[in-house]
Amino acid sequence: MAAEATTRDGQTADERMRIAELSKRSGVTVATIKYYLREGLLMPGELSSPNQAGYGQEHLRRLRMIRALIEVGGLSVAAVGDVFAAADGPERPTFELMGVVAGALDKPQPQTDDVEWARARAEVDAAFGSKGWNIEYRTSAIDTLVGVLVRMSQLGYGIWASEALVTYLDAAEGIAEMDVEHALRADDRADLIDGVAVMTILGEAALGAARRIAHIHVSARMLGYFDAPEADVAH
Repeated sequence: MAAEATTRDGQTADERMRIAELSKRSGVTVATIKYYLREGLLMPGELSSPNQAGYGQEHLRRLRMIRALIEVGGLSVAAVGDVFAAADGPERPTFELMGVVAGALDKPQPQTDDVEWARARAEVDAAFGSKGWNIEYRTSAIDTLVGVLVRMSQLGYGIWASEALVTYLDAAEGIAEMDVEHALRADDRADLIDGVAVMTILGEAALGAARRIAHIHVSARMLGYFDAPEADVAH
């Protein structure tokens, strides 16, 4: 008896899904899946006939990643496309790949040569120096950070920002060490790419949420809320 033909990922033809099943299992509409296919975010399925394609676990995995990056990470479709283009393109060093993923989170900052920008950039460089960070490569995240300091100074929070900057960097370094260590445990390139995206982009959302929760906890403690259990902070 002839062996059953398998696809490139080792699945048999019977194990491949049609687009309707892929939609059901992923929670993504058929129309949206077709849009992702046209935009190149989702790789084509295996053709079983001129008008019929089969989809496997790699497609389901990619769709779940797209949903997470857009719905939780807050990325645009274009930004997700940039991340996947780097991931699916010619193999590049892990360090460069991490930079592409991180860059997807940053919005262009209006750079000027004015005194405020120069002062904020000097503060950032000094903070990096105090921590021994060697930032020789260009990253849009630095411009984002400088831009934040400029805006905070304009709003009257310049002193607070300057005093808090190193504390923020300390916390960020500890989190980054944990993220990178976890991502580098990947067994293959696909897992590494997923790990980098999850730790960087979804981790950003998790960090923001954890910080807001911490604000509630610390505010309640410092304002004596724990001494008044009847109080309601949810208003």
